[in-house]
Amino acid sequence: MLEVGSKLFAKIYKQKYHAHHNHDIHFMAREKNDWLLKGVIQLCHGTYSPRPLRRYYFPDERVDQVHLIDRILPHVLLKMLKPTFKYVMNANCYHLHGPAGVKYATQRIKKILAEKKPKFLIRADVRSFYQSIPYFKLIEDIKKYYDDPKLLKMFEEIIINPIDTPYGYKNPIQGVALRGPLSQFFSGIYLKPLDDEFSKMDVTYIRYQDDSVP
Repeated sequence: MLEVGSKLFAKIYKQKYHAHHNHDIHFMAREKNDWLLKGVIQLCHGTYSPRPLRRYYFPDERVDQVHLIDRILPHVLLKMLKPTFKYVMNANCYHLHGPAGVKYATQRIKKILAEKKPKFLIRADVRSFYQSIPYFKLIEDIKKYYDDPKLLKMFEEIIINPIDTPYGYKNPIQGVALRGPLSQFFSGIYLKPLDDEFSKMDVTYIRYQDDSVP
């Protein structure tokens, strides 16, 4: 777990190396052995809780930013969960393969078009998908497949994470952070009933996050 976290931090640090000298990335680099070790211990004990999201307002959009440490520790948790995906997730959910999922999905579409020559192709998108996920429903869905109390407690802490805004703290009841390390995992769980139903039909079904091709 320490190795996974160290590799991800090294990748992020390389991208942000030229940031202002007061940027969090430089403080984290100097204290990595401290916060990373503590974070891994918290994950093992089931006591990890993320820092509140930081919300920024711009003229044309609103952005909820995940703290750098909370990009790394949930990624470590996700790495530990991946062996369970073959027993939980629908096989047609390609974004769970990571960046390579786009290549796999494209290859399958090309193969189907060449071999089966379907008459119809539908591309569907769930509008405002991540922003519309209700917390209570997502937590209940996760409990159907995972029963470890410590793991469930950490999932709940991550899902209901409050938001620090210029106007005070917000405690929404829906909406998963799009850039959160576990957002794709949550997508796989929440839309699993849809994936499973399409998989029973006489169609080729492919989903990548909130985009699907049935």
